[in-house]
Amino acid sequence: LNVLGALDIISKEKKEIRWKGLPNSAGHDLDLLQREGEFRLQEVQRKRESLRELLVQQVCFHNLVKHNLKEAHKEDDKIPLPFIVVNTHSSAIIQCE
Repeated sequence: LNVLGALDIISKEKKEIRWKGLPNSAGHDLDLLQREGEFRLQEVQRKRESLRELLVQQVCFHNLVKHNLKEAHKEDDKIPLPFIVVNTHSSAIIQCE
């Protein structure tokens, strides 16, 4: 009874106990959970995009290694390391110095 009184669910006056009811914060809790769910979905989408980019990079590097192994006898056809990989739209202008 003391715990229910501390939570303001019941009130006690001498020997009389009155039910006040459960706290009504369900609407607030639901809004909070919905916002957190939306945030988590956005986070998952962002991580999927990041993973997709990493997979593309891995495939590109794997293809480069295959190319260099295939062309091992020709020094001119190898792509030396380190190098820079730039992935942009075909209409982008890249300036390097």
